[in-house]
Amino acid sequence: MTTRLKTCCLAMAAMLIFCVADHVQAETLKVTGGATITENFLEPIRDAFAKSSGVTLEISNSTPAQGWQQLTAEQVDAAVYGLSFNEVVASVEKQGGSTANRAEMMPQVIGMMDAGTKIIANKDVGLASLSPSQLAGIFSGEITNWSAVGGPDKAIVVVLGTKYPAILEQFKKNLMKGKDYSGNAMQVETYADIKEKVASTPGAIGFSTAALLDDSIQPIRYSGGMRIVTLITKGPESPAAEKLIHFIQKEGKKYVKQ
Repeated sequence: MTTRLKTCCLAMAAMLIFCVADHVQAETLKVTGGATITENFLEPIRDAFAKSSGVTLEISNSTPAQGWQQLTAEQVDAAVYGLSFNEVVASVEKQGGSTANRAEMMPQVIGMMDAGTKIIANKDVGLASLSPSQLAGIFSGEITNWSAVGGPDKAIVVVLGTKYPAILEQFKKNLMKGKDYSGNAMQVETYADIKEKVASTPGAIGFSTAALLDDSIQPIRYSGGMRIVTLITKGPESPAAEKLIHFIQKEGKKYVKQ
């Protein structure tokens, strides 16, 4: 073999190796999930996971019904929610979705997270903790003044986020014991909107996420227990999804926000 031919072969081999390596590096895993999960579970591990595995996470927000539909259409590789699989199924059906193909779905519990949905209040409220029964009374509208729970003589303003039906349903089921939310509640969309409205409205209270807690609002502590985090795929997990599961269960734990 001539020197020139050898050089050409080596160049082609190097190019092939580069292309293969680049393809591996560019691997993408499409994951959808509830806003709380994406903000506290998936977004915080994105960079570390990509560095560790070579897999880039493409993250989107969805309700269980939307995520189920996307899985069915193979528009995403996995869906992750802070619910058990049976709770996901119930949520999908409640939102009018079909779960006739549930046998195709492969759920796996990948972790636990604080079930105590973060509660924030305007700083003028002056309270650091409330009991579950007090919160139930506040969010249902049965308690309308902060003085009834040890706070100032100030009207309570409930702020709800329409983007988080699963969280609203979970809170309603676990803490409010099925009571409906106050008919006078202010309606906004995202956690960021809730935080802004609560911070600027005297006597306001609403849900939040750990990622948004800061000195502009008053966090309210309460006993909420723990809930599982479930990852669902259509059929067996892909190698990339398996990498994500292993990462979350091991190294990824230190990045998750509670």
